[in-house]
Amino acid sequence: MARRATHQSEITRSPAVSFLASENMGADAVVYMSNSSEVSLADSSTGFGAVVGLTRTSILDGLSVVITTSGLHSLSSALNAGTAGDPVYFTDSGVLTLTAPSDPGDYVQQIGIYNTSTSIFVQISPPLGL
Repeated sequence: MARRATHQSEITRSPAVSFLASENMGADAVVYMSNSSEVSLADSSTGFGAVVGLTRTSILDGLSVVITTSGLHSLSSALNAGTAGDPVYFTDSGVLTLTAPSDPGDYVQQIGIYNTSTSIFVQISPPLGL
């Protein structure tokens, strides 16, 4: 018989990985693999590598940062004006937004689904060029 989760933290725990930060980053920043061991801030206006997730904390260049790769991610500051189920995107410097990028040459990539003003469900889709 499968073991049942007995505590809320067991139910909401999200997969995470650690990489070195290639620059200073804030919490909840969308990052991509800039080389085999480092992550950089994703930017919707330029070509970039594969997005891997969201930073869980602020971090300085060269230090190890924990990345939420899928599942529920608690935000360090509120993402207001959303409705549960709305798609979540990112803009310049890996900043989360509820508005899809729309400038010619931008890349649109859904990062997750709005859950509450303080959490999103990370579910990364492939990027689409405009």
